[in-house]
Amino acid sequence: MKVSRAREVAWRVVAGEMVVVQLDRRMMYCLNGPAASLWQAMDDPVELDRLGEVLEALATGAEQVGRAVRAFVGELLHEGLAMIDGAPAPPGYWDGGGATDPSDPRIAWRERMQGPNASCAFQPGQTPLCNQQPYNS
Repeated sequence: MKVSRAREVAWRVVAGEMVVVQLDRRMMYCLNGPAASLWQAMDDPVELDRLGEVLEALATGAEQVGRAVRAFVGELLHEGLAMIDGAPAPPGYWDGGGATDPSDPRIAWRERMQGPNASCAFQPGQTPLCNQQPYNS
């Protein structure tokens, strides 16, 4: 089985963090370090086992690499940020479980975009514009 990024997402490294934007859902995500490495490894469709090798090479301390990769891919599929064999996964397709170790790859936070130039994540001190913290995983 090959996993790839969804076609409808954009991403950039901002201040050392991987930020993924899904415009059609008006959502923004920040990936932790191990997750960012896996995301970058998904430039082309990649076998799930290959992602495990990437995580092992990071020496993140994840106890069960296969479980950690499946949990992260499940999270991406659930959010519509990845595809399986070139197609979006149907709702409820995969329950990969959740990240259990802080060093596991995961979405560090998610936030609904309020509109152009109005994102809580980039407002100093989480200003009254949003009056909230970004959604945490």
